[in-house]
Amino acid sequence: MPSDPAAAPAPSGAGPTPADHVLAAFGLGGPVRPLAGGQGQAFVVDDVVLKRVDDPDEAAWVEERKPYLLY
Repeated sequence: MPSDPAAAPAPSGAGPTPADHVLAAFGLGGPVRPLAGGQGQAFVVDDVVLKRVDDPDEAAWVEERKPYLLY
């Protein structure tokens, strides 16, 4: 197993990669790489992990905590 999880092959059934406007919102510009494992919906860009959230309650929970997560 690779030491860098982001260097692993893309999981089968990986979801859509983050859109350009999402990358721009986080100030990211590096290549988008699937993060190995899980459900195939997490991606690494630069040194940031992005994961799509489809559950409105989870999205609201994350939004409330965003000021504490992003600095």
